[in-house]
Amino acid sequence: MITSVVFLVLALYATHFGYKILIRNRRKDLSARKTKAHITEYKKEEGTKGSPIYYPIFKFQNEAGRTTFVKGSLGTSWKPKKQYQNIIYWKGDSGYEVVIDSPFYKFVLPKLVIIVGLLITTIIIIVFLKEYTSVLDR
Repeated sequence: MITSVVFLVLALYATHFGYKILIRNRRKDLSARKTKAHITEYKKEEGTKGSPIYYPIFKFQNEAGRTTFVKGSLGTSWKPKKQYQNIIYWKGDSGYEVVIDSPFYKFVLPKLVIIVGLLITTIIIIVFLKEYTSVLDR
């Protein structure tokens, strides 16, 4: 019973988290600017397990026409060979923030998290109902 409640709370949290990401991405998509950026280099940093993480350094023209360099927030464990990337950027509290303009990260992944959360929630509710009705039948 306690395990089911824990899984239910986690499933509802996953659904809520996916929904928040989807809404945030849609807001950014409406308010941010899109452009093509040149990846000038990859900055190597040490990851949590000591392995290297490579963060792209994007070079693009901002809305004022000035050349801007911004370190990407999502790194990889290998150096990709990509030289150009479609990005979305906006002015944040401490300069520009950049995310890769990818339909997968913006829409598919959050919807997948929502669907999995709802599916697990439905399964747990069915299990609850079966346990509850079996207790009533006794």
